[in-house]
Amino acid sequence: MSETKLTEKEKFAQLRKVFEPYFNSIGETDAVFVAKMQYPFSAPGNDKKEQVISFWERDFLKSGYQNGKDFYIEIVDGNNNRLSNELVLYRYPHNPRWNDESEGLEKAIYGGYTKYILPVYELQEVYRGIEGEPLVTKEAPRTTQSQLDIFGEDGNLDAHLTEFTMRDLISVIYRKPMSSKIWLNSLINNLNEGVEI
Repeated sequence: MSETKLTEKEKFAQLRKVFEPYFNSIGETDAVFVAKMQYPFSAPGNDKKEQVISFWERDFLKSGYQNGKDFYIEIVDGNNNRLSNELVLYRYPHNPRWNDESEGLEKAIYGGYTKYILPVYELQEVYRGIEGEPLVTKEAPRTTQSQLDIFGEDGNLDAHLTEFTMRDLISVIYRKPMSSKIWLNSLINNLNEGVEI
């Protein structure tokens, strides 16, 4: 007996279904979930290639992302198949300036349509596990300033400038929590949510 070939819509529904317990656990049953293939890309004038995923403009306009929703992303192969039996879910937090040329994503034009390029390192891993096993989330809880003072990475929130990286600087300038320093990401999240510090 031959296997039935799934349509793209059915395959996508199966990919999403596995993460339903996670979406339910965070209270986002209508989460914006997308499956994307990663590929090497270098911006014009830059020889360094980095792994990226891309979105068409309609992905932002029709998904709810532009209205404040985050993207939840699984990286798949070119046929929308899982890369392995390990499940990894990423989040790309809502960026109200995604379409602003000075602050948004890298743009490329393909066949007259705008494509937005997003480096994989900007994604936040929020879930990792094996299908059917208990849920394990990777998302750090939001913290208050007093907690940050106590629980900084080295016990001191006042980091030395010699420990500050370009990625940390970009995180601060654009108020995007993409630093490798958990305390800095938490501080940026709090600022973005209007929490007084």
